[in-house]
Amino acid sequence: MKNPAHSGVTAIELLVVVAIITLLLAVGFPRVEDFAIRARVTEGLAVASAARAAVHTACADNPSAKIHDISEAGFHFVPTKYVAELLVIANCSEQLYWVGVVTRNTGAHPDPFLAYLTLPDHNSKGRALWKCRLIRGLEEHAPAECLTTIF
Repeated sequence: MKNPAHSGVTAIELLVVVAIITLLLAVGFPRVEDFAIRARVTEGLAVASAARAAVHTACADNPSAKIHDISEAGFHFVPTKYVAELLVIANCSEQLYWVGVVTRNTGAHPDPFLAYLTLPDHNSKGRALWKCRLIRGLEEHAPAECLTTIF
C-alpha cells in the first residue's frame, strides 16, 4: 500500500534537476556552438580546395604566369552563404601560391579568414605543398589543419 505523503516530487528534487540541466547547458552549449561555426568555416576550405586545384592546373599550363584573381586560373567563384570572397595570388615561376578565404555569417566574431600558402620545396617532385593558416579569428573556430605555424 502506498503512502500518500510520498506520492509526488518535492520542490528540492525539482530544483536539483533544474540546476543539473542548467549546468550541463552552460558547459555544453558553447562547445556545440563552436562546432557549428567550425562546420560553417569548413565550407570555405572546400571552396579553397577547388581554387587550389585551378591555380595548380593554370601554373602547370603556363609556368611563367602570375595570377592575381581566381578567374585568371579559369575558376569561377560565386559567393556562398558562408564564403564571402576568395583571394588568389600566384607566381607560377617561383612556385609561390596563396589562396585566401574570407568567411561570413558563420556566427563567429570576427568571421574567420583562412589562407593556404605554398612555399617552394624542391624535394616535393613538382607537387605543391599547401599549408593552411588562420589569419583572423579565434582558434576554436578554425579547422585543425589551419592551426599550423608556418608564417
